[in-house]
Parts: sequence; C-alpha cells; structure tokens
Amino acid sequence: MINTPVSSEQISRGSVLVISWSPVQAATSVEVKGAIACCTGTTSCWAQTLASDTGTVTVPAGTFTEPSATCDLLITVDRTLQGSIDLSYG
Repeated sequence: MINTPVSSEQISRGSVLVISWSPVQAATSVEVKGAIACCTGTTSCWAQTLASDTGTVTVPAGTFTEPSATCDLLITVDRTLQGSIDLSYG
C-alpha cells in the first residue's frame, strides 16, 4: 500500500516528493515508477530501482517539468523476490 503521497493530494513540482509504502520486505528489490499526464498533452516518466526494500524513495524537486498545467501522477511500486521453486511444487 502506498502511504505517501495520499490519493488526490496536490503536490508542487518545485518540492521534493517522498513516496512511502508498507509493508516493507527487506529481502526484495523494488522498482518505483512515476508517470505524469498533463492536460496540455505532456507526459513524463521517472523510475528508481532499490536493491532492497526500504519503504521509501525520494523524487527530486523539478523531476517533472511541465510548468503551467495541472497533471495527474501515477505511482507504481513493484517488488521482486529472487528465489527458486521448491522441488516438490506441482
């Protein structure tokens, strides 16, 4: 579950964006992606991969640069756990 930012929260492009989620699973790697779509037709994407799940990532101020439009931001947190299948599976 994404804890911050909360759904429908307004965020300024001039400020740092802290994305946090729970539960944290330290043994997993995480890819966090952000994609904006603006009413002007502008789109922009950002992504960061974490070797282990820390439960938080920071997007630098100014990452999304459309200066004069209201935009929607979609945040995705994908976890990957490496391992092997138990021999008795299936």
